[in-house]
Amino acid sequence: MNCRRGPSGHGEKLSVGRPDPIELARARSWWGIDVAAPFAADSVSAVVTGTISGLVYEACPHTETTVIALEFGTVALEEFVDALRGDHRLHLYPTSEMDFVAVKKQIRDAFYVDTDLWRGMVPAQFRSAVGQAMVRLK
Repeated sequence: MNCRRGPSGHGEKLSVGRPDPIELARARSWWGIDVAAPFAADSVSAVVTGTISGLVYEACPHTETTVIALEFGTVALEEFVDALRGDHRLHLYPTSEMDFVAVKKQIRDAFYVDTDLWRGMVPAQFRSAVGQAMVRLK
């Protein structure tokens, strides 16, 4: 299935720090060579600015940093885009309570897959990534 961030439940590891080859290399040594970097054009994600990870650089300007994010696959791209369009339309043209509830469910489902398998895969990959970081920080 062509999903938003790869297969449903799969966490794409993204280097979301500075567009720095040294930081990317360090992230790959910590979390594996499959760490993708939007700035290096090897990720399905776009370069995003203004995220909370950027605060690390402001708060600790002289600290060596290694920042990643996990983006989890959810639904097919077409479903995801339809959900975003519906939510946008709802903000522009408020409508009935029934339509509101349906659109909000569609947008939730685009970001969160309500199955036992997905709910199991996401925290397991998160715990694995945190464990890998803890080993490097000892």
